[in-house]
Amino acid sequence: MPASQMNISASTPLGANLVSGGATFRTWAPAAQEVYIALKQPTGTASAAFPKHPDDLLVKDADDFWAGFVPGIKDGDLYRFYVVGIGSEGFKRDPYARELEFNGYPDCNCIVRDPHAYPWHDGGFRPPAFSDLIIYQFHIGVFYAKDAAGGDIRRHRVCKILDVVDRIEYFADLGVNAVMPLPFQEYQGENSPGYNGTDLFSPEMDYAVAAADLAPYVPRVNQLLTAKGLAPLTQAQLSGQINQFKTFIDLCHLYGIAVIADVVYNHAGGGFDDQSIKFFDRQPYTTDNNSLYFTDQDHAGGRAFAFWRKEVRQS
Repeated sequence: MPASQMNISASTPLGANLVSGGATFRTWAPAAQEVYIALKQPTGTASAAFPKHPDDLLVKDADDFWAGFVPGIKDGDLYRFYVVGIGSEGFKRDPYARELEFNGYPDCNCIVRDPHAYPWHDGGFRPPAFSDLIIYQFHIGVFYAKDAAGGDIRRHRVCKILDVVDRIEYFADLGVNAVMPLPFQEYQGENSPGYNGTDLFSPEMDYAVAAADLAPYVPRVNQLLTAKGLAPLTQAQLSGQINQFKTFIDLCHLYGIAVIADVVYNHAGGGFDDQSIKFFDRQPYTTDNNSLYFTDQDHAGGRAFAFWRKEVRQS
């Protein structure tokens, strides 16, 4: 049975988007034979694979987009697409996912997120003029991390964006008015400059802190907030990759520092798993010309986007 078309139109955004009463799901898969939305409630552990269900069959429109409305969906619910093509069938992560499940990558679910849930404090911030920018660029994974005793722990683990929170006052004291982290979209592996993204709208989970490990970070974040006369954040508000990156940006703004996101437009990573954006509509793996989003050419070690397709350009 096809999914409901309530709240669905040609202007419905791609990905998962919360609306009144539930969420819309929309994706581009022109050569797919069927596309399902597979849903799962969060469990706190890596989610086992779950089968497609005929009630969750998305509907294809004249422009090759598949969409459907599912009632009752809320922030934090898990989902993947299940794509049936002439080359294969199986799960695909949403290319527009705002966040990925913290466990099991690349065999992990996407997370439905409300982009308006974080309680921003930076309403009065205005970025400096371009001619006045003093930019500090850094790599999140190796930049700065200390334990409770002040010991450097960078040799033992990847650094986190919340570790960089401890350097915001330092940036301000230096006279820096903008910071530019190297790309922090999801990429495969722990060690990379970040220019090999695979899930282009999801934050790199290696730079985030699991909910169970957040306790030491809460007072460090709130010290910076209370110094500005603002209400502290709860541990729940710091949970999740998106909220941790938003917290860093929020705090930078409060201390007069703009945040410039380093992004890559011309290529993605070279190593893709079966659930990635590559061959998204599951055409035969004969040539990379069947890969939908990509050409058969590499650039800077990654696969070049097929920009002759307007759907790719608009992504």
